[in-house]
Amino acid sequence: MLPQFDVAYDFSNSRAQVKIGDLTSFIDRTGKQVIKLGPYQAARSFREGLAAVYSNFEFWYIDPDGKIVIPKQSGVPKDFSEGLACVYLPVEGRLKGAYIDRSGKVVIPPRYEDCYDFSEGLARVKVDGKFGFVNRMGNLIVRPIYDSAYEFSNERARVPSGDKYGYIDITGALIIAEKYDVLSGDFSEGVAPVCIAGKCGYIDVNGKIVISAEFETAFGFRGGVAMVQNPYKIGYIDRQGKYIWKPSI
Repeated sequence: MLPQFDVAYDFSNSRAQVKIGDLTSFIDRTGKQVIKLGPYQAARSFREGLAAVYSNFEFWYIDPDGKIVIPKQSGVPKDFSEGLACVYLPVEGRLKGAYIDRSGKVVIPPRYEDCYDFSEGLARVKVDGKFGFVNRMGNLIVRPIYDSAYEFSNERARVPSGDKYGYIDITGALIIAEKYDVLSGDFSEGVAPVCIAGKCGYIDVNGKIVISAEFETAFGFRGGVAMVQNPYKIGYIDRQGKYIWKPSI
Protein backbone atom coordinates (compact mmCIF):
# COMPACT_ATOMS: atom_id res chain seq x y z
CA MET A 1 0.00 0.00 0.00
CA LEU A 2 1.61 3.24 -1.15
CA PRO A 3 1.95 6.13 1.36
CA GLN A 4 -1.10 8.33 0.87
CA PHE A 5 -2.34 9.35 4.33
CA ASP A 6 -1.27 12.13 6.64
CA VAL A 7 -1.90 9.93 9.69
CA ALA A 8 -2.49 6.16 9.93
CA TYR A 9 -3.22 3.88 12.90
CA ASP A 10 -3.00 0.12 13.47
CA PHE A 11 -5.62 -2.29 12.14
CA SER A 12 -8.26 -3.57 14.55
CA ASN A 13 -11.34 -5.58 13.57
CA SER A 14 -10.03 -5.42 9.96
CA ARG A 15 -10.26 -1.63 9.94
CA ALA A 16 -7.58 1.04 10.32
CA GLN A 17 -8.25 4.69 11.00
CA VAL A 18 -6.54 7.14 8.63
CA LYS A 19 -6.57 10.90 8.13
CA ILE A 20 -6.14 13.08 5.10
CA GLY A 21 -6.08 16.70 6.17
CA ASP A 22 -8.90 17.19 8.68
CA LEU A 23 -10.99 14.30 7.37
CA THR A 24 -11.03 10.92 9.14
CA SER A 25 -11.94 7.61 7.55
CA PHE A 26 -11.44 3.86 8.00
CA ILE A 27 -9.80 1.65 5.41
CA ASP A 28 -9.93 -2.13 4.90
CA ARG A 29 -6.84 -4.26 4.36
CA THR A 30 -6.77 -3.43 0.64
CA GLY A 31 -6.53 0.29 1.44
CA LYS A 32 -10.08 1.05 0.34
CA GLN A 33 -11.85 3.74 2.37
CA VAL A 34 -14.91 1.88 3.62
CA ILE A 35 -16.12 4.42 6.22
CA LYS A 36 -15.83 8.15 5.65
CA LEU A 37 -16.59 10.60 8.44
CA GLY A 38 -17.78 14.14 7.99
CA PRO A 39 -15.94 17.41 8.71
CA TYR A 40 -15.07 18.00 12.40
CA GLN A 41 -15.80 14.36 13.23
CA ALA A 42 -13.15 12.23 14.94
CA ALA A 43 -13.08 8.58 15.95
CA ARG A 44 -11.43 6.01 18.16
CA SER A 45 -10.18 2.70 16.79
CA PHE A 46 -12.43 -0.36 16.64
CA ARG A 47 -12.58 -2.51 19.77
CA GLU A 48 -14.85 -5.52 20.11
CA GLY A 49 -16.52 -4.65 16.83
CA LEU A 50 -17.44 -1.05 17.66
CA ALA A 51 -15.74 2.32 17.25
CA ALA A 52 -16.70 5.59 18.89
CA VAL A 53 -17.24 8.64 16.70
CA TYR A 54 -17.44 12.06 18.31
CA SER A 55 -17.88 15.72 17.52
CA ASN A 56 -18.77 18.80 19.59
CA PHE A 57 -19.17 16.83 22.85
CA GLU A 58 -21.51 14.31 21.22
CA PHE A 59 -20.69 10.70 20.45
CA TRP A 60 -22.09 7.56 18.86
CA TYR A 61 -20.73 4.10 18.01
CA ILE A 62 -20.51 2.44 14.60
CA ASP A 63 -19.82 -1.11 13.39
CA PRO A 64 -17.10 -2.01 10.81
CA ASP A 65 -19.57 -1.27 7.99
CA GLY A 66 -20.19 2.25 9.29
CA LYS A 67 -23.68 1.50 10.56
CA ILE A 68 -24.68 3.39 13.70
CA VAL A 69 -25.19 0.87 16.51
CA ILE A 70 -25.39 3.18 19.51
CA PRO A 71 -27.22 6.46 18.78
CA LYS A 72 -25.83 9.91 19.38
CA GLN A 73 -25.69 11.28 22.92
CA SER A 74 -23.86 13.99 24.83
CA GLY A 75 -20.50 13.28 26.43
CA VAL A 76 -17.06 11.85 25.68
CA PRO A 77 -16.53 8.17 24.71
CA LYS A 78 -13.85 5.56 25.29
CA ASP A 79 -13.41 2.03 23.93
CA PHE A 80 -15.31 -1.16 24.70
CA SER A 81 -13.67 -3.85 26.81
CA GLU A 82 -15.34 -7.04 27.99
CA GLY A 83 -18.67 -5.77 26.63
CA LEU A 84 -18.70 -2.41 28.43
CA ALA A 85 -17.36 1.03 27.57
CA CYS A 86 -16.39 3.85 29.87
CA VAL A 87 -18.04 7.11 28.78
CA TYR A 88 -18.07 10.54 30.37
CA LEU A 89 -21.59 11.92 30.69
CA PRO A 90 -22.72 15.41 31.77
CA VAL A 91 -23.96 15.61 35.36
CA GLU A 92 -24.84 19.02 36.79
CA GLY A 93 -22.46 20.80 34.45
CA ARG A 94 -19.58 18.34 34.91
CA LEU A 95 -18.50 15.17 33.13
CA LYS A 96 -18.62 12.00 35.20
CA GLY A 97 -17.40 8.53 34.24
CA ALA A 98 -20.02 5.84 33.61
CA TYR A 99 -20.24 2.53 31.75
CA ILE A 100 -22.58 1.60 28.91
CA ASP A 101 -23.30 -1.78 27.32
CA ARG A 102 -23.37 -2.56 23.59
CA SER A 103 -26.95 -1.30 23.31
CA GLY A 104 -25.94 2.09 24.73
CA LYS A 105 -27.72 1.47 28.03
CA VAL A 106 -26.04 2.99 31.08
CA VAL A 107 -25.31 0.00 33.33
CA ILE A 108 -23.05 1.79 35.84
CA PRO A 109 -24.21 5.37 36.57
CA PRO A 110 -21.97 8.41 36.03
CA ARG A 111 -20.11 8.93 39.32
CA TYR A 112 -16.37 8.61 38.68
CA GLU A 113 -13.68 11.21 38.08
CA ASP A 114 -11.98 8.77 35.71
CA CYS A 115 -12.77 5.27 34.47
CA TYR A 116 -10.83 2.73 32.46
CA ASP A 117 -11.11 -0.57 30.59
CA PHE A 118 -12.40 -3.74 32.18
CA SER A 119 -9.84 -6.51 32.51
CA GLU A 120 -10.58 -9.88 34.09
CA GLY A 121 -13.96 -8.58 35.24
CA LEU A 122 -12.69 -5.48 37.06
CA ALA A 123 -12.08 -1.87 36.01
CA ARG A 124 -10.03 0.93 37.54
CA VAL A 125 -11.99 3.98 38.64
CA LYS A 126 -10.98 7.22 40.31
CA VAL A 127 -12.98 8.53 43.27
CA ASP A 128 -11.97 11.61 45.28
CA GLY A 129 -8.52 11.54 43.72
CA LYS A 130 -7.81 7.88 44.52
CA PHE A 131 -7.98 4.68 42.46
CA GLY A 132 -9.89 1.49 43.19
CA PHE A 133 -11.64 -1.25 41.19
CA VAL A 134 -15.29 -1.97 40.42
CA ASN A 135 -16.99 -5.07 39.04
CA ARG A 136 -19.46 -5.15 36.15
CA MET A 137 -22.32 -4.22 38.50
CA GLY A 138 -20.48 -1.10 39.66
CA ASN A 139 -19.73 -2.51 43.10
CA LEU A 140 -16.42 -1.39 44.61
CA ILE A 141 -14.36 -4.55 44.99
CA VAL A 142 -11.10 -2.75 45.81
CA ARG A 143 -11.53 0.45 47.79
CA PRO A 144 -10.15 3.66 46.19
CA ILE A 145 -7.03 4.11 48.31
CA TYR A 146 -4.26 4.20 45.71
CA ASP A 147 -2.60 7.18 44.04
CA SER A 148 -2.42 5.11 40.85
CA ALA A 149 -3.16 1.55 39.74
CA TYR A 150 -2.80 -0.69 36.73
CA GLU A 151 -5.28 -3.13 35.22
CA PHE A 152 -5.56 -6.76 36.28
CA SER A 153 -3.62 -9.43 34.45
CA ASN A 154 -3.20 -13.01 35.67
CA GLU A 155 -5.42 -11.97 38.63
CA ARG A 156 -2.84 -9.46 39.81
CA ALA A 157 -2.81 -5.65 39.60
CA ARG A 158 0.20 -3.41 40.23
CA VAL A 159 -0.33 -0.73 42.90
CA PRO A 160 2.00 1.78 44.58
CA SER A 161 3.01 2.72 48.07
CA GLY A 162 5.10 5.85 47.86
CA ASP A 163 7.63 5.26 45.09
CA LYS A 164 7.51 1.45 45.35
CA TYR A 165 5.12 -1.05 43.78
CA GLY A 166 3.48 -4.31 44.79
CA TYR A 167 0.60 -6.46 43.54
CA ILE A 168 -2.93 -7.10 44.80
CA ASP A 169 -5.30 -9.94 43.93
CA ILE A 170 -8.89 -9.60 42.69
CA THR A 171 -10.19 -9.22 46.26
CA GLY A 172 -7.86 -6.29 46.93
CA ALA A 173 -5.55 -8.29 49.20
CA LEU A 174 -1.88 -7.33 48.95
CA ILE A 175 -0.23 -10.52 47.69
CA ILE A 176 3.22 -9.20 46.79
CA ALA A 177 4.75 -6.50 49.01
CA GLU A 178 5.28 -2.98 47.69
CA LYS A 179 9.06 -3.10 47.34
CA TYR A 180 9.72 -2.88 43.62
CA ASP A 181 10.83 0.10 41.53
CA VAL A 182 8.69 2.03 39.08
CA LEU A 183 10.24 0.23 36.07
CA SER A 184 8.49 -2.97 37.17
CA GLY A 185 5.69 -4.23 34.91
CA ASP A 186 2.43 -6.16 34.82
CA PHE A 187 1.97 -9.92 34.75
CA SER A 188 1.84 -11.79 31.47
CA GLU A 189 2.10 -15.54 30.97
CA GLY A 190 2.27 -16.00 34.73
CA VAL A 191 5.30 -13.81 35.44
CA ALA A 192 6.03 -10.10 35.86
CA PRO A 193 9.24 -8.11 35.33
CA VAL A 194 10.27 -6.44 38.58
CA CYS A 195 13.15 -4.12 39.38
CA ILE A 196 14.92 -3.50 42.66
CA ALA A 197 18.13 -1.59 43.37
CA GLY A 198 18.60 -0.90 39.66
CA LYS A 199 18.39 -4.52 38.47
CA CYS A 200 15.41 -6.33 36.92
CA GLY A 201 14.26 -9.94 36.97
CA TYR A 202 10.96 -11.85 37.04
CA ILE A 203 8.57 -13.12 39.73
CA ASP A 204 5.62 -15.50 39.62
CA VAL A 205 2.10 -14.63 40.82
CA ASN A 206 3.04 -15.52 44.40
CA GLY A 207 6.07 -13.22 44.40
CA LYS A 208 8.69 -15.96 44.03
CA ILE A 209 11.73 -14.98 41.96
CA VAL A 210 11.83 -17.21 38.90
CA ILE A 211 14.45 -15.32 36.85
CA SER A 212 17.15 -13.55 38.86
CA ALA A 213 17.54 -9.77 38.72
CA GLU A 214 20.46 -9.34 36.35
CA PHE A 215 19.08 -7.02 33.67
CA GLU A 216 19.06 -3.24 33.39
CA THR A 217 15.54 -3.31 31.92
CA ALA A 218 13.05 -6.16 31.44
CA PHE A 219 9.75 -6.39 29.59
CA GLY A 220 6.74 -8.72 29.70
CA PHE A 221 6.69 -12.16 28.10
CA ARG A 222 4.86 -12.72 24.83
CA GLY A 223 4.77 -16.18 23.29
CA GLY A 224 7.31 -17.45 25.81
CA VAL A 225 9.88 -14.78 24.95
CA ALA A 226 10.76 -11.49 26.67
CA MET A 227 12.92 -8.56 25.63
CA VAL A 228 15.66 -7.42 28.03
CA GLN A 229 18.39 -4.78 27.97
CA ASN A 230 21.80 -5.19 29.54
CA PRO A 231 23.00 -2.52 29.81
CA TYR A 232 21.84 -0.74 26.64
CA LYS A 233 21.88 -3.57 24.13
CA ILE A 234 18.68 -5.51 23.43
CA GLY A 235 18.36 -9.28 23.73
CA TYR A 236 15.62 -11.89 24.18
CA ILE A 237 15.28 -14.58 26.85
CA ASP A 238 13.13 -17.67 27.34
CA ARG A 239 11.12 -18.61 30.45
CA GLN A 240 14.25 -20.05 32.09
CA GLY A 241 16.05 -16.73 31.71
CA LYS A 242 18.40 -18.08 29.05
CA TYR A 243 19.27 -15.95 26.05
CA ILE A 244 17.77 -17.10 22.78
CA TRP A 245 19.13 -13.93 21.20
CA LYS A 246 22.02 -12.34 23.01
CA PRO A 247 22.20 -8.52 23.36
CA SER A 248 23.40 -7.18 20.04
CA ILE A 249 21.80 -3.83 19.23
